[in-house]
Amino acid sequence: MIVTMTALAPPNWRPLPHLGPHVSPDNGLYRAAALSHATAAELAQCPDELTWLDLRTRGELEQESRDHLPTTWRHVHEPFMEVDVQAGQEVETLDDLINGTATFGDHYCRMLDAAVTNIAQVLRTISRTAGPIVIGCQGGRDRTGLISAILLLTAGADPQIAIDDYVRTNGDLRENLHRQPGGEEAQELLAALDLVCRPEDIAQAIDHLVSRGGVRGYLSDHLSDEEYDRLAASLRIRLGVELPPPGSSLPVTAPSQKEFAV
Repeated sequence: MIVTMTALAPPNWRPLPHLGPHVSPDNGLYRAAALSHATAAELAQCPDELTWLDLRTRGELEQESRDHLPTTWRHVHEPFMEVDVQAGQEVETLDDLINGTATFGDHYCRMLDAAVTNIAQVLRTISRTAGPIVIGCQGGRDRTGLISAILLLTAGADPQIAIDDYVRTNGDLRENLHRQPGGEEAQELLAALDLVCRPEDIAQAIDHLVSRGGVRGYLSDHLSDEEYDRLAASLRIRLGVELPPPGSSLPVTAPSQKEFAV
């Protein structure tokens, strides 16, 4: 089904940047804040058959209801972190972010180091999932931003494309923050944080991946070369770089011979 998104869309919803001319809505790849924060009218603008790959902790899931999600959707919980508190959300780190002694770029590098096992599982799930996928965490900013950057780089995107996509989150920041759960206490905490998405923060995370040997090197202890090649091939199809092989559809079952260095 071809979906034309309007201004009426879930918080922070958008497709990942298309990297070529062959994009099919049947294989769309999207990013968003938690879709449980969206209204029924907003959800109706999304693809009918959609897999929401939910990066949140189990504790975050327990704070809200997903009963209003379309019955044709699949909700797949793949937490970005094993622990019930997201890396960087401990009191000490929050204080560092609030008082400016740490940046979100520092925070992202720590997250990448702590969450590599879970990130590999998220990517493995994406490579094995057919149909349109949306990746979403609570605000669609940090965990979703890191996964989106990794996906773009794996598909061969120039790092600047990933940086520009991250900064686009600022366009929906006010409405997105307004819908976050937790009441007045959570809103006070969010108000104390400078949550503007700055290009240098995601650039620092990308540089950290490069220092680890690029995405392939970063994931090498957790994804085999065959799994990584299958992921890269499926992403190049989803993001329009290549057409699916004749007579086949996603997920891609044969690894591609192409290599993209990050």
